[in-house]
Amino acid sequence: MKRFEQETNLRAYLVVDASGSMGYRGAEGRLTKLEYASALAASLAYLLVRQQDAAGLVLASDAVVQAIPPRSAASHVGALVDALAAATARGETRLGAAVDWIVDRAPRRSSVIVFSDLLDDDVGVLRTLAQLAKRKHEVTVFHVLDPAELDFPFDDPTLFLSMEDGRSVEANGRDVRKGYLDVLRRWLEDARRTAAEADVDYTLCRTDRPLDEVLLPFLARRERHAA
Repeated sequence: MKRFEQETNLRAYLVVDASGSMGYRGAEGRLTKLEYASALAASLAYLLVRQQDAAGLVLASDAVVQAIPPRSAASHVGALVDALAAATARGETRLGAAVDWIVDRAPRRSSVIVFSDLLDDDVGVLRTLAQLAKRKHEVTVFHVLDPAELDFPFDDPTLFLSMEDGRSVEANGRDVRKGYLDVLRRWLEDARRTAAEADVDYTLCRTDRPLDEVLLPFLARRERHAA
């Protein structure tokens, strides 16, 4: 946690995707993607403010739903946690709205930490986020996906419903699994490559993994970068 101890003037914007697809959970008792992303964001907000850094929140779907400017007061964490707890998943995914909001309001170098499934209408969403890196902001992406989206455990005929609009499709899981997993693999490879080329710190997060398995490597990377 050396990064947080040394960098007392850090301003961090926690960008949480609250679009409809983030409401998905693949198994009963598991956190939705939005709940998991919110837990990660709340944990980082606590760490930042504890070290007297400023943390703010941008909730976004097809537009910015709520925005709380960064502050370093201890009481500010409660406001961020309350906003995250009240967030509901709805609307389409357009992270470009959050990018525009930050560009307009963060004139100096800041840390921008994004929590999203990246299921954006803009297929180049990571390149959109990279615009922030070009403006000298430090950009981190936590790519939050449910295990069912990564493993596709469906065998029988299944009706798949879009969580952002009224579309649906019925398919036999066994018949489409290979094609789905091939597309998924290419998508994830492209995400990692695009992030690396844009100097964006990228982490794939499964919602069945403990939060510390995500946060501790992230904090270790920041410590090495600050050394």
